[in-house]
Amino acid sequence: MDFTIDFQRKTIKITVVVLTIFGVMLFLSPVTADTDSALADSPQPKYQHDNQNTGQSPYLGPETPIEKWSYTTGGPILTSPAIGKDGSIYFGSNDRNFYALSSQGVNIWSYTTDASILSSPAIAEDGTIYFGTANGNFYALNPDGTLKWKYTTSGSIMSSPAIGNDGSIYFGSVDGNFYALNPDGTLNWKYTTGGTVTSSPAIDKGGSIYFASSDKNLYALNQDGTEKWSFTTGRSVLTPPAIGPDGSIYVGEKWPIDTSIAARYFALNPADGTMRWTHYTGSRGVTAPAIGIDGSILFGEGSIGSKYFALNPLDGTLKWTFTSGGVNSPPAIAKDGTIYFGSQDGSLYALDPQSGKLKWAHTTGGSLETPPVIGPGGFIYSSSYNGKLYAIGDQQTPQSSLYVKTSVDKTSPRVGENIQVTFKVGNNGPSVALQTTFNWQIPTNLKYRNLYSPDGYNLYQYNSATKTIKWNLGDIPAKTDPTLVVDLLVASAGEIIISPILSTSSYDPYINTNTQSITIYAQSASQTTVKGYSSGKTVGMQGTGLSLLPLVLAVLLVMTGLSSRLD
Repeated sequence: MDFTIDFQRKTIKITVVVLTIFGVMLFLSPVTADTDSALADSPQPKYQHDNQNTGQSPYLGPETPIEKWSYTTGGPILTSPAIGKDGSIYFGSNDRNFYALSSQGVNIWSYTTDASILSSPAIAEDGTIYFGTANGNFYALNPDGTLKWKYTTSGSIMSSPAIGNDGSIYFGSVDGNFYALNPDGTLNWKYTTGGTVTSSPAIDKGGSIYFASSDKNLYALNQDGTEKWSFTTGRSVLTPPAIGPDGSIYVGEKWPIDTSIAARYFALNPADGTMRWTHYTGSRGVTAPAIGIDGSILFGEGSIGSKYFALNPLDGTLKWTFTSGGVNSPPAIAKDGTIYFGSQDGSLYALDPQSGKLKWAHTTGGSLETPPVIGPGGFIYSSSYNGKLYAIGDQQTPQSSLYVKTSVDKTSPRVGENIQVTFKVGNNGPSVALQTTFNWQIPTNLKYRNLYSPDGYNLYQYNSATKTIKWNLGDIPAKTDPTLVVDLLVASAGEIIISPILSTSSYDPYINTNTQSITIYAQSASQTTVKGYSSGKTVGMQGTGLSLLPLVLAVLLVMTGLSSRLD
């Protein structure tokens, strides 16, 4: 059926208008590829955590470090571990074995390869584990440690793989080629450089792939293997790159040919490889970068130096330096921004991200040559040249692991409507959470109506003067999750942040990070634009900042003009 409307004496078909609006909305909506979608949704699926090589972990590290366990292999460990969905820890050793350990350090299985393993593993969403060896073989293992397939190159593989959103596996080889393999182990394409490729690749949000070669170039490739651009320093071998939150590519001079010349760090534009800024480090070499939670570029001085650097991302100016033993790898970044790195002096360091000051140092029994990994429960895993994998945890074992799950029945309520907010408080253990208290101050644009606990946890009260709800939960046993329901009236339009606070007398170092806050958007009674529930995101005209009504009117005006011309 075909309807028409009369708009300023011009007849416009609604079907045309609807299709036009739909097309404009598609044009305005950003198309962002999830370049980590084929990686395992696990605590640490690959080298430097993600395809952008940021080193950023969703977990916190220990406050008071102590060695919980160590596992000894038959040779130096020069790879960084990965952590699977079930907490299994995967890594390779120079003893030619690839290991899978439990989170308690118990061997689950090991797989013997034909050469030393110098490539850190990557875990795909289906659990397949990828890594390379020194004799040029690239392995795919099943989660049970059996061989899935093997691909042979003509040179050693020191490059740690990345996995694209289509499942393609990317890595470099000393044979000078950069490879893209299909998930079944067949070659998709390869790109030949003028030198060896030991660099671990990075993938940006658009799917472009970045890596360095010993021919002194950083390459940017499209997903089909064609060259997007290359950046040449002319005097050095470059580090593996990392990608900042704005898409900038950061890379340093790993080994300047003339050691009397200071190594530089570069910030490059992702579109064309032009240089945004250069920082002269004063060092003869640098490590690969990591990206701090504030965007800072973090890296070490390399095996020939002892400094750690933090640079401002906007202009490359120095924020701070820290001096330790020789530093040969990038850091790991905790959820709170704390910077963790290992040193050739055998110590694991924790630095404050703002000042660069030492929070603590923990001494192990060997040189730490690779990036550490942060896992659940405040653990840090660090591999050593002495053949050991160390698990560093908190001296004090957490007694409880409290959390709050927050939900609301209406994500886009209107002024005058009632809404219901539900808080579910749980304890993942291992022990009872003692003297637990829940507090929530109701936002100004909400009015209190009622509250109740369907589980019978009825020691709650509402203070009308402060608009605060206090819920005394007492002692919460492990695996218990009492619920509180709050009825409210939407009094005014605007953003509503629902952010509860938990406290307990038990030692629970992660209580604040496990408390869920949500944001909803209250609409006026006449408002037509709909913003929805968030965790920092809105639903509707994605990121355009435009409401739907003005857009519709604009399209109608355009169509009217076109109609008048046609008439």
